[in-house]
Amino acid sequence: MTAHDKGTGKVIYPVVVVEVNGIKCRALLDTGADSSYASSAILDHLRIRLLREEFKRIEMMLGLVNKAIGVYGVTIDSLDGNFRLETEVTKVDRGSLLTLENPKYAEGIQKYPHLTGIQMTGRDDKPELPVHIILGVSDYAKIRTETRPKIGSPGEPVAKLTKFGWTIMSPGKEVDISSMLLTQTAVADYEQLCKLDVLGIEDTAIGDQANMYEEFKEQLTRSAEVWYETGLPWKENNPPLPNNKAGRLKRLKNTVLKLENQGLLEQYDAIIKEQLVEGIVEPAEEQVVGPEFYIPHKPMIRESTEGTKLRIVYDASAQAYDKAPSLNDCPHAGPPLQNQLWSVLVRARFHPVLTTGDMKQAFLQVRIRIQDRDAMLFHWIADTKTRRVETCDLRELCSDFRHRHSC
Repeated sequence: MTAHDKGTGKVIYPVVVVEVNGIKCRALLDTGADSSYASSAILDHLRIRLLREEFKRIEMMLGLVNKAIGVYGVTIDSLDGNFRLETEVTKVDRGSLLTLENPKYAEGIQKYPHLTGIQMTGRDDKPELPVHIILGVSDYAKIRTETRPKIGSPGEPVAKLTKFGWTIMSPGKEVDISSMLLTQTAVADYEQLCKLDVLGIEDTAIGDQANMYEEFKEQLTRSAEVWYETGLPWKENNPPLPNNKAGRLKRLKNTVLKLENQGLLEQYDAIIKEQLVEGIVEPAEEQVVGPEFYIPHKPMIRESTEGTKLRIVYDASAQAYDKAPSLNDCPHAGPPLQNQLWSVLVRARFHPVLTTGDMKQAFLQVRIRIQDRDAMLFHWIADTKTRRVETCDLRELCSDFRHRHSC
């Protein structure tokens, strides 16, 4: 703790040493966790019998998983024998929940006068200390005391007394959370669930995929207006996109007729006009400089949403004819980036203030270079009365294309 003043060293977490069914171990106090947890190592060692199994529905970005969670009853005693907590814990299939660097309490107590007189239960000299129990907010409410915490100057350690003994917390640089098990989801193999079984994607970029991603980053540019601009990462041996203009004009007539029957034509037209004004789409150039491909579009109506009820979906998976390539088939998909969201969510737990927002059109910040926009053409009517057809192109990645290409 000698380097922990002013928050420049490692974080010190509130940990107490307790006895679980007679076995000494460390417990981390986590007021952000709804439940309490225990490692499979300590539960198996104590041969504690399963109380029940609970099936939890874990909601993730692209799917749902039902997971059977084992719940066990344990007895946790203070080392002085003056307090006992009967509680239920969720089993996590790990040898230890996490490993913390030795906080060296004695050095900190000697350095900071406001900590004088504190007796800590954990006095282990080993450099790293395993944690086998996490006590959530419900159990923390049962062990907190009315004793005033010992607080020094800003950035210095804070000591709190619990019924299991004193805990010391100190701000500092967060640990590498990528190796920690964050059990708030009650799923030990969360990262595994985010792989092929649920998302249908590979975890990391390897071989040609990794090389393609590096090339993509090199050619990506950012304008003074904060727009990113990129070319489409075309596959080398992909069959050329066929010119599907005639088929898309026929589909446009059907779309307009359907919108008119549903009373949505004026609203649909207003959305496209708004996209023209905002620069999301633009009138196409007369001269074609790249592959010429027309993307069909259709309305998506979601009455349950609080915001926009009607959205326009550009279908980049549409084919000109059977077995012809679609726009989605031609560029490289690139390595998935969704799994990195897990680290983002975890890091948010290590800061006192978190700001969130409901952003409008958050993804519409990537523009396509001019030479590739002819592959992202679409038809619409210039006027709902005359029904004169005009050609536009997407300056930015359409939703269907973004969903399949994570770069």
